[in-house]
Amino acid sequence: LSGEGTQFNRNLNQFCKCYEIPEVSYSVERYAENEILPLPQKSQEFIRENWGKSGFIFIGAAGIAVRWIAPFVKDKFTDSPVLVMDEKGKYVIPILSGHIGGAVELAEQIGMWIEAEVVHTTATDVQQKFAVDVFARKYHLLFKDRKKAKEISAALVNGNSVGFASDFPWVGEIPKELQLLDEEDETKEKPEMGIYVTNSYLKHPFVHTLYLVPKIITLGVGCKKDTPADTVEKVVRKACDELLIPSVSMELVASIDLKKE
Repeated sequence: LSGEGTQFNRNLNQFCKCYEIPEVSYSVERYAENEILPLPQKSQEFIRENWGKSGFIFIGAAGIAVRWIAPFVKDKFTDSPVLVMDEKGKYVIPILSGHIGGAVELAEQIGMWIEAEVVHTTATDVQQKFAVDVFARKYHLLFKDRKKAKEISAALVNGNSVGFASDFPWVGEIPKELQLLDEEDETKEKPEMGIYVTNSYLKHPFVHTLYLVPKIITLGVGCKKDTPADTVEKVVRKACDELLIPSVSMELVASIDLKKE
């Protein structure tokens, strides 16, 4: 960071404090003072230790940020959200884990604070289309089929019809790009591809169905003393498979307090 970049870093630090967003700010040692800490000497090790646990905002050249994070980039479902900003705060660019990690949402928030232009590069954001991963994150829904999620996003970008069904009452309007499934109207042609919010794999409302699962099931178990945790997990997973219940929907597995250890 330059001196100007560090000052901008300090201003951003104050915005985060005002909005109760926990953050730690760093700069090169000669500019580090007050709220700004000196950048760790082993910067790559510092990134490694915090990768997947914290988000990163780089103030400076995008190329430098890319080189710093390159060894740790693996998967958008586990990578840290990464943003790049110029030292004058004119632009804010989410460059990694934009949807799942929340980098796009954070970029929009920062852009609003400092009146910066948010630069989007993903197709769904550029074309202002519905994105499955953003929708799932917003409503705390989980999904396993990444390939189908990509296919749905691609279908929407290309203007194809995608259906929507839910086992749970839906408050408000569903996204305008989705076609609500009306199972009672057999004359209406339903899309081949669709999204289904459910806690069961029993139904297949579309030929190609992406299941979005809320984490809301609590399972009560009884067990003998000293039963290993992995044994309990195997039994729970087996029961889920037999009942066609997604194991990711388990919010809690509980027993009586006598078995708390």
